[in-house]
Amino acid sequence: MVKILIVEKDVKFRQKIINELSRTNENIKFCGIATNLSEFYDSIKEYSFDILLINLEILKNIELVYLEKFNKSIIALCSKNSTINDVLDIPMVYDFVTKSNNIDILNKKINELLKYKDSNEIKNLISKELNYLGYNPSHKGYQYLLETIYILNNLDNYFDDNLSKDIYPMVAKKFKTTPLNVKYNIRNATEAMCYCCKQSKLQQYLGIDFEEIPKVKTIILVIGNNIHKKIHK
Repeated sequence: MVKILIVEKDVKFRQKIINELSRTNENIKFCGIATNLSEFYDSIKEYSFDILLINLEILKNIELVYLEKFNKSIIALCSKNSTINDVLDIPMVYDFVTKSNNIDILNKKINELLKYKDSNEIKNLISKELNYLGYNPSHKGYQYLLETIYILNNLDNYFDDNLSKDIYPMVAKKFKTTPLNVKYNIRNATEAMCYCCKQSKLQQYLGIDFEEIPKVKTIILVIGNNIHKKIHK
């Protein structure tokens, strides 16, 4: 369940949001209401929230240090006279809606934000696995490998083992390069990791004994399996 704090002084607008979203989105729960700065500061001290819906005029007066832990977890609630620049001045904001928008638009943006947060959480888990093995984040192959494992994690029932044909083209499209370049850089990053990582540590992680450098595909599948276990534990 996603916990939401709504910070809005307009009683009718606030109640409309709470009533309609509670009825149409079973994944969210409104766990706090604030109508001014003081109530906002008290709320975030006492409780933990996943998403903040905040009136833009109140939002502009909140010290940024208090918003850092909610980076890209904020949707601004704007009046019809607000401009996009008003929102862009606050880097922690993920998106915004105006009072003239219907609640369906707000609901859609909340669902998009949830997918964004899930994506970041999964990629952070993958990064931790790569860092544990000793992959160098400064290598292009690190980012290509992270994206490869992320794509595989999102695919249901992927049984084919042809990464060059199925997966690398998707990675290449995102990074505006070629599938061959993706494969080449992932291989180089993996070779560098294998030279830096103790063989006993890597053997224990992969669950196999080896004399030569393990296949990239083997490492990718083991990391992906570990991530899957952590997500669904």
